[in-house]
Amino acid sequence: MLAIIGAPESNFTPNQLALFKSIADQLSVAIENAHLFEKAEEVAVAAERNRLARELHDAVTQTLFSASLIADVLPRIWERDPDQGRLRLEELRG
Repeated sequence: MLAIIGAPESNFTPNQLALFKSIADQLSVAIENAHLFEKAEEVAVAAERNRLARELHDAVTQTLFSASLIADVLPRIWERDPDQGRLRLEELRG
């Protein structure tokens, strides 16, 4: 809300009224820009969170897949070469 107070018993001229309207318009644009900037920041933060969540999900999925593969072949590796089996077991623990 914008309140403009003049001298008692006086009227604003058409030029003054036009100036006040122009000021009010510019203030409303500035307020709208501030709201839009805030929204843009919120969207950017949400997008970054989503990107990080996807990357984390992908990294965890890749790690679990790799661990699953090692666990699947570990018994056969162990039978052929126990030392290599121990190395793979340590890799799996890691």
